[in-house]
Amino acid sequence: MKDLASKVVIVTGASGGLGTAVVHAFLEAGSAVTAVTRRSPEPDRVDGPPGTSEDRLMGLSADVEDEAGAERMVRDTVARWGRADVLVSLVGGYQGGTRVVAMDRSVWERMLSLNLTSTFLSAKHAFRQMEAQGGGAIVTVGTRAAVQVRPGEAAYAASKAGVLTLTQVLAAEGKDRGIRVNAVLPSVIDTPTNRRSLPKADFARWVKPEQLAQVILFLASDVSAEINGAWVPVYGLA
Repeated sequence: MKDLASKVVIVTGASGGLGTAVVHAFLEAGSAVTAVTRRSPEPDRVDGPPGTSEDRLMGLSADVEDEAGAERMVRDTVARWGRADVLVSLVGGYQGGTRVVAMDRSVWERMLSLNLTSTFLSAKHAFRQMEAQGGGAIVTVGTRAAVQVRPGEAAYAASKAGVLTLTQVLAAEGKDRGIRVNAVLPSVIDTPTNRRSLPKADFARWVKPEQLAQVILFLASDVSAEINGAWVPVYGLA
């Protein structure tokens, strides 16, 4: 995946457990990275691995559930590096445990905004830039829960299923424009937040962020040039 050394990458949700791993992986591959967080970036959360050149990492605060935030994210990236070759859309969240008949509408709308709208707006503006420059790659994040549904996860599963459908529509719209769009479908990711939420789980069976990051790098690189519109399961041992 040596081609990644010449690419400019935008990573949303960059301060999360997976986001940090993805930012580090791209920096280690030689990419220039815009690390997007919702709040003002904390230096210790967007720093690259030891030895990373500061001129290859830009921390950026932007709310990608908002049209203006998503547009500015791409505009500032292009202003810094002249292009945007890869978008990794990681913003998202989970809320479950409530049956449909008992679910408050606010939960439904929150999951749609956090998971689906954030992906839609980020992809919309990144796609425009990629189209203008002649190509690019977008990687989205679905979930196994979108294809193997469980009770109590209607809002979460529906929002992530929407991400998967959006991924395939974008892939169809981008195939003649040099833009590839694929999704990863992880099971539970081994992050501190998930460990706190499920303290009795067998963490060894969960997907490690660093391993999932390598799958994302593969989908962003020219090595996967023939892959478009795919949903790639990354379930670990779970």
